[in-house]
Amino acid sequence: MRRVINVLQSTHMSSDLVDEASVYKCTGSPLPQDIEFILRSLLEEDFSTGVHSIWELMTEKGLALQDILKDLRDHVIYLDVKDRMAHALLVANLCDLEHRLSLGTNDKMQLAGMVGLFQTSRPSLKSA
Repeated sequence: MRRVINVLQSTHMSSDLVDEASVYKCTGSPLPQDIEFILRSLLEEDFSTGVHSIWELMTEKGLALQDILKDLRDHVIYLDVKDRMAHALLVANLCDLEHRLSLGTNDKMQLAGMVGLFQTSRPSLKSA
């Protein structure tokens, strides 16, 4: 409860209006529609377009790949897929990527790795 009050106070001090967008901006978390855009890019765009569009979003909104991965995890875990083993492998590889980020590796290189993971897993991730 205290954490929520602190976030609301910080949001109020930094913005005239306390709404969903200003709270996300104050906390530095990606908006739900940003995560949906990223997931759509990962599942539909080719490698270079995916890296470019996600990187642009990250730099435009000041998002960290670590925060994106945290929110993306819930979407990826609940994807309805035909190949459950490939799905499990994708989740395990995303965990490895998150671990590498925690060690201080380069965000852009890890972003390319994340897009690559989805590129190689894409045929197995088609809906069941």
